[in-house]
Amino acid sequence: MVSKKTSQKEHGLVLQCYAEAIRLGASTLPDGKPIKKLEALMQIWSLSYKGDAEKEEIFKAGLGTILQALLDRGDAEERYLCLGALAALAQSEKYVLEAVTTRVLTTAAGVLLSDHDRGKLPAVQILSAAALRPELCPRVADSAFLPIIDLIKSDGHPGWGAMLRTQSYAVVALRSLIENVEGESPEIRLARRRVAVSLGVVPCLMRLVAVTPPMPQPPIVPAPLPLLTKKSASSKGRKGSKKGSDSTPLGIKHSAAIAAASCMRFLALVPEFTPEFLATGLLPNLIGAMTTANEELSAYLAGILWEVTAEKEVAETVASAGAVRPLLHIISVNIAAARAKKKKKKAPKDGNDGKKGGKDANGNSGSGSGSGSGSGSSSKKNMDLTPVVEPPCFPDLAVCSAAGALHHLTFLDDPKLQIVRYGGLDILAACLAISNPQTYENAAGALWNCGLDARNALRATATVALPTFLTDPVPESWRTVGDEALPKDMTAAAVAAAFGSPGGHAGFHTSASLEM
Repeated sequence: MVSKKTSQKEHGLVLQCYAEAIRLGASTLPDGKPIKKLEALMQIWSLSYKGDAEKEEIFKAGLGTILQALLDRGDAEERYLCLGALAALAQSEKYVLEAVTTRVLTTAAGVLLSDHDRGKLPAVQILSAAALRPELCPRVADSAFLPIIDLIKSDGHPGWGAMLRTQSYAVVALRSLIENVEGESPEIRLARRRVAVSLGVVPCLMRLVAVTPPMPQPPIVPAPLPLLTKKSASSKGRKGSKKGSDSTPLGIKHSAAIAAASCMRFLALVPEFTPEFLATGLLPNLIGAMTTANEELSAYLAGILWEVTAEKEVAETVASAGAVRPLLHIISVNIAAARAKKKKKKAPKDGNDGKKGGKDANGNSGSGSGSGSGSGSSSKKNMDLTPVVEPPCFPDLAVCSAAGALHHLTFLDDPKLQIVRYGGLDILAACLAISNPQTYENAAGALWNCGLDARNALRATATVALPTFLTDPVPESWRTVGDEALPKDMTAAAVAAAFGSPGGHAGFHTSASLEM
């Protein structure tokens, strides 16, 4: 039986033969088989996709430096194989800084502008992996920001079927360059967003969202609220916070749509985004994708609408495109996985309850002696001040963003009535139990605005149990009927009898100053 040490030694000899083949053009393996330069590069690329142990052997054999040097003096095919191996090595958090150097970044950026179509995929994979690291992100922006945008804007390459995959990596790299991260000035990120919008990247991102494969439409939109229990609101919320928690595997088109939507979510923070967004004419496609989107894509799409609907004209366009029902649907299907409010536990009157293992007010375990035993363990806990960064809870973000978009839309008359017509009061009322304070503010604002229209007053009070400040947001005489003020001698019951089912038209209330 061959020992592990002997196997590693033979493996190291093979890697040395690969290095010799790259330097001299050919070599002989320990078993006597000849190997040429291109074959050695392909074997290294294949080996780079394995675990960290194999990656460590590659760097110990000096192959990392050889691959980086070959980027300058090799031909197009050799550079392609070197980029592929380095892209696989860069996927490891442990070795990304060794695999990606300034020379590698410069070469990868140059390949994006070249005519070598196959080399664009490993090149953009390197840039995408490097952009995720705060140490490398500024260097990626300096060398490859414009080539990445040009790749996103390209229509395709003849004879290369993985163009959509290549563009997806480019969009992920662009998102890393424009999102808010620590270690770089926010003004720099803002400037990159403005440049990206001015270079015409928004229509290309919208087309990537529009190519989402058509999924079966749900039978009811918005979906009925699920039965919310304590277990579903807590444990499921934690599972939903992890990436890829959906049971349905994502295809390349869906992954590209998520990457493009996440990128547009950050671009929407600059005012230049909105005109480009509307000029694409793909707003109905974006709204149509919301009813079949998973939790991550729903969070980004609703977030985009939350940003752009802050303007009256845009809100009217979004409302006329039928966004109210899909937004309510997003809340309904994601609210069970969002984090619910937790009841605060009452603190004991006495710092030490007298039981074995009890703790006093300072967190020290009580032993009954009053000598402060257990303070050593408490001090160790207090010394660990490393912040714990939790992954984003996409159901939480989806519910918050959809409620925020509905809050903006309810400054218009027709969305107020649509929310009531499609059972949105129950859905928004359920948002008040979410622990996110921004979700509570968004939902409360939407409910407040709905209550300002006299045609919704009785429905708001009879359909769900809401707080008094939402069921009666203002005195009855202050309410309006569309753009018209409610006559002093007309009660809410008379309004309901006169106007019947909700109708109305779009337009901001003359009493807009009363709306939240």
